[in-house]
Amino acid sequence: MSNAWTTKDIPSQAGKRIIVTGANSGIGWHAALELARAGGNVTIASRNMTKAEDAARRIREIVRNADVRTGQFDLSDPQSVAAFAERELRGHPIEARTAPIAEDAAASHALFYELERITSLRYEF
Repeated sequence: MSNAWTTKDIPSQAGKRIIVTGANSGIGWHAALELARAGGNVTIASRNMTKAEDAARRIREIVRNADVRTGQFDLSDPQSVAAFAERELRGHPIEARTAPIAEDAAASHALFYELERITSLRYEF
């Protein structure tokens, strides 16, 4: 008997809005896929809308009823982050549990706290 965690352990995400950065490929894409499979309303947030739309299309091919959309922003630009947060979160509060932000650690921390301030989210690590 194994106690290893699998994606089958993800509880229902029905009724939850989830914004995933880095979801064009790799771990971020797989996280978006599994959260969509669990019923979440998933937004793939990306600088490159062509890649984001492709990622969303691939998820919809696997999870036919997936509630997946895309949004554009650049994590290296605080004004872009603020505009994204304003567009996406107006009247729709969310709770973020993970936040893989950017490759540069110093910029990541500054942007993370700016996003937290703008959106008044609670983060649990």
